[in-house]
Amino acid sequence: MRSTSLGFSILLAALTATLLYGWSTDGLVQMASEAGTLETLHMVILGCTAIAYLYGFFNSSDHWKTAAATLAIGAAAACIREFEFDQYKDVDWIRSLRQMKLHWLALLIGSLPLLAHIWRHVTEMPAATLLAFQPNAWPLMLSGALLGSALLVDHFNIANKNHILEEIFETYGYAFVLFAAWRHTPLAEINGAGLGKPA
Repeated sequence: MRSTSLGFSILLAALTATLLYGWSTDGLVQMASEAGTLETLHMVILGCTAIAYLYGFFNSSDHWKTAAATLAIGAAAACIREFEFDQYKDVDWIRSLRQMKLHWLALLIGSLPLLAHIWRHVTEMPAATLLAFQPNAWPLMLSGALLGSALLVDHFNIANKNHILEEIFETYGYAFVLFAAWRHTPLAEINGAGLGKPA
């Protein structure tokens, strides 16, 4: 767990340094634009999060496994949602993919084993949900607060010129989702634990 925290601290420091650099060079507006650096970073973070929770799904048990399945699907769906299809509207196969909603169909097919597990263990969902509110699940709670703040900033247009503040909240929110998944993985290997169980 110590190496996990150290790795995340380095990631967070690099992210903060990048944002500060963008702010100091007036490049933050471009970074926060549609299909900009932050949008791309969101997809990378969410993709890694989905993979980490998928790994946790195969290496945990009981309601920890159900929670990992749910979060893996959620992260994968969010990753697809972040993809800017309009940027590639001149690419035939990407345009066809969007028009026919095949990206969502691919997610559904890929998620079938996870969905089947959730369906078979639906009675574990209350216990799986409660994991997100345990003290050791603070990265997930902080992520929820940051992503909720991003929604409020966007909806009420609070100090959100060029969507910069919204994108910053989202970036840190997704980073803490990844940290929660990162914590899940080594714990799952050790003792079938997960989101909030201490090492």
